[in-house]
Amino acid sequence: MKFEAAIGEYGGQRKAARALNMPYNKFVWELQKEREGSGSVGMRDAGARAEKPLIELPRFPRKHPDTEDILNRLERDSRRRDKRMQAERWFRVQINDPKPIGVLWFGDPHIGVLCDITRLRRDVTYCATVPGLYGANIGDVSDNWVGSLMRIAAEQDISRRTERQLAKWFLSEAGITWLVWLFGNHDEWNDGSEVLRLMDIHNRVPMFDWSAKFEMVWPSGRKVRVHAAHDFPGHSMWNVNHGPSRAPRMLGDGADLYVCGHKHTWGIQQFEMPESGKAPLSIRTRGYKRHDPHARRLGYPDDRHGCGILTIFNPECEGPGKVLAFADVDQGVRVLQALRGEYVVPERTSRKRVVKTQKRRHEA
Repeated sequence: MKFEAAIGEYGGQRKAARALNMPYNKFVWELQKEREGSGSVGMRDAGARAEKPLIELPRFPRKHPDTEDILNRLERDSRRRDKRMQAERWFRVQINDPKPIGVLWFGDPHIGVLCDITRLRRDVTYCATVPGLYGANIGDVSDNWVGSLMRIAAEQDISRRTERQLAKWFLSEAGITWLVWLFGNHDEWNDGSEVLRLMDIHNRVPMFDWSAKFEMVWPSGRKVRVHAAHDFPGHSMWNVNHGPSRAPRMLGDGADLYVCGHKHTWGIQQFEMPESGKAPLSIRTRGYKRHDPHARRLGYPDDRHGCGILTIFNPECEGPGKVLAFADVDQGVRVLQALRGEYVVPERTSRKRVVKTQKRRHEA
């Protein structure tokens, strides 16, 4: 009769609960169980015997957890989330290749009827075949229309299943080694981000909601910091790169590269910040969507270049040369191969050989 005795000793249930360092509701629950186990019927006179009731109903176990159990679970969940957030903050990417590497930032792919499939497949092939070149998805892998926007889906000859099939190809079947994969606003709709996470069955692709901060470290110990986001705050009608260009001063996180997409325009901008010794590079990728009727109705131009932008990280360089950006992916691939010592210069035909060939054709 531990709990019953505590009531008599401390002069009441609440005082007894405090003395035993127990929540009041749990004390009452334990007291009730103790009384039931001892045969007490909860009458003021413990010696009084209750008459046997005409019916006896079963006593069911609790359907829901105790409040204390819920609080303990929520506390554990909070600690786990906090641990995850700390791990994501400037997470380390170890580069075991001493040579410069490239990252092809795929702007919003929107793989579907309005996607520039030819250019997308060309860039995917580069990522899958060029040594030292990795992929990064800036978000919005498909249209994934939702709500009132479903009216647009009725005008497009593609099903949701087909969209997800193409997303799976892009994620895990195209041969790309992904450095990072961001979820944009289109990805978040219809639980799309969770569907994409489940597609990564081997859990090999680092996936993040909207933004990611990471630090690449080479064997020499040199580091390059990258802050990637689907978009950065800020907008200017005069500067398409306003958001990623203001980020170095507003955030002060000392990244070497700020890269985003989302607005279907592109730009590359770099400037020096003498006070921090940095020359941050800001990039906005255009994406692969073409002939967007929504953009046409609003009068937005349809840029021709910058669908994906290739960046080269050369850790042995100081200043602006540490990170180079190429809107012309073909040219960026050649520069990357040259810096890695892997570019083979095509054999050029001499002028004399050309003249002799033309002369023989004329005589024939």
